Amino acid sequence: MTTFHVIAAATYWLLIVMWTFILVFYIIRIRRQRLNNALFTTLIVILAIDAFRTLFESIYFGAWYSALAGVLPKYICDFLEQPGAVLIPKLFNVIVAALIILILLRRWIPEEEKELQEQQNREHNLQQEVAMRTSALESTNEQLRREIVEHTHVQEALRKSEERLARTEEFSLVMATRVALDGRWLKVPPTLCQLLGYDEKDLLSQSFKAVTHPDDFEKDWQQCQRLIRGDIQSFELEKRYIHRDGHLVWVYLNCSVVKDEEGKPLHFLTYIRDITDRKRIEQEHQQLADELLHA
Repeated sequence: MTTFHVIAAATYWLLIVMWTFILVFYIIRIRRQRLNNALFTTLIVILAIDAFRTLFESIYFGAWYSALAGVLPKYICDFLEQPGAVLIPKLFNVIVAALIILILLRRWIPEEEKELQEQQNREHNLQQEVAMRTSALESTNEQLRREIVEHTHVQEALRKSEERLARTEEFSLVMATRVALDGRWLKVPPTLCQLLGYDEKDLLSQSFKAVTHPDDFEKDWQQCQRLIRGDIQSFELEKRYIHRDGHLVWVYLNCSVVKDEEGKPLHFLTYIRDITDRKRIEQEHQQLADELLHA
């Protein structure tokens, strides 16, 4: 027994432990069947076979050097030194190499060609899908372009219509106003400003409650709430505004609510007509009738 034989035997037994661990690792991975890629599975099988070959060689030479070192019986060394036994690792290498070549020819190359074909099919399908989506996108863009042009024409027509309406309202005896749902003025014609003695800026900075007679506001506001709830479509009433200098202005008022596409109220649309002269005449007639009655 020499130191070299001991070191050689220890080295081979260490290799046996390491290659046993590697082989067990490969076998566990194969048995778990968690590898979805056939080529990768084939590669693991080849590596496992090669690990088994290396383990076999390590066992062969580990037993030989252990026998030379006196760790194992001497007849093991005598058997392994025979010419026929020496050929065992070489023959095993040839068998393993032939098995690996067979796996490459029967499994690796066909699977590689199959994956290549599948990849080409996926690329072809992807190109077709991209072409279809591109065509659909171009069609959608064209439709969107037409809708934008149509929408632009509608917006222009609406703008011109609103300009004509604004010019009409400016000189109309019937005053059209827009009022927010909380009572703030949103749009007032010049005739209403003149009627109440306020500038447009002054009216737009406050609500209609500020210029409504206190005795008339509650009745007006209750009707507005009914409009918001959808209880009624419109209402009309006679009410009193308070002019900036303090005198009363009687008006006839017709109010409805403007809604969006979903039916949600946006603002009130109110048409106002000055009836102060009519109210004054009615009051004078009433006073005259009372005087005749008591004469």
